[in-house]
Amino acid sequence: MPKLGTLTGTLVAGERQHWRNLTVVMLHRSEPITPPVDYVLAARAMERGFLRVTEVSDGGQVQILRAENRGPLPVLLLDGEELRGAKQNRIVNCDVLLRAHGAAELPVACVEQGRWRYQRPDFVVGGYSPARLRARQSRAVKVHLQACGRPRADQGEVWEDVDELLRAVCAESATAAMADAVEPMRPMLDALGEAVAWQADAVGVVVYIEKRLAGMDVFDRPGTLQQVWDRLLGGYAMDAVAGRVPPKDMGGPEGTDNLLTRVGQCRCEVFSGVDMGEDWRLQDVDFTGSALVIEEQALHLSVFPALPGEGDTRPAAVRRIAGPSWRSHRRG
Repeated sequence: MPKLGTLTGTLVAGERQHWRNLTVVMLHRSEPITPPVDYVLAARAMERGFLRVTEVSDGGQVQILRAENRGPLPVLLLDGEELRGAKQNRIVNCDVLLRAHGAAELPVACVEQGRWRYQRPDFVVGGYSPARLRARQSRAVKVHLQACGRPRADQGEVWEDVDELLRAVCAESATAAMADAVEPMRPMLDALGEAVAWQADAVGVVVYIEKRLAGMDVFDRPGTLQQVWDRLLGGYAMDAVAGRVPPKDMGGPEGTDNLLTRVGQCRCEVFSGVDMGEDWRLQDVDFTGSALVIEEQALHLSVFPALPGEGDTRPAAVRRIAGPSWRSHRRG
């Protein structure tokens, strides 16, 4: 099994920025790398008319969408990225690099439990999932990859997390949609953008809530972090505002360099990517996470502290996924 140090060896901790109970440590590279492939992010590809994401059929399937790239460059869809529209809002289960002029089935999870009807024929990129949801999703995907080779999420666990978030921020939602959790927090999230800014040449962040590790995101180039900055930090901020404090004390912001060393020692199990590249999954008792790797470089690395119960390596219970007719009537 390869170690993450081959991907993180040049990372160094930089500036710290603070907002409420959240601390953001910027990550830089001590040595420049040559990005392995040129690509465009999903949001920009949709704006240019290159990327179209739809249901797989008129009837749809909860955990699979169809993604078609009509453009000249690969398109990068990120784990935890929200897609809004079609029959219900979804989030992407894992990083996916979709080849130019190609199409693939996109593994997703539902984050809008009470709707199963068309809002529009396709999807647009929405916000970003909170770190706790991404951590749970990452664990479930690893378990399913090990069990059956498919990057599936635990849909019941995703719905539970969204419900928990909506209750924590006192958000009203007729369809139990994760997107509705943003409205009560919008004034605070606007203030976040003024207090915590992307720093030139930064390629990643380590984020702490009340000095406890919430997560780490690293990209192959500064421009990618800059493009996703507001949405990525907004996802972390949702956990901070909701009071969802990480379970473990792993050294705090002052120990970020030590954290990078520990992460670099993590071994990974390697699986085939959904389309291009390899999906590396962390094998460690303290961390969960993944990296999309192509030509020995990570386009995106995400790391989270292991949540309680992570020692259970059995496949997530697919039996918890209900059919569309049941979901469409559950919420008023």
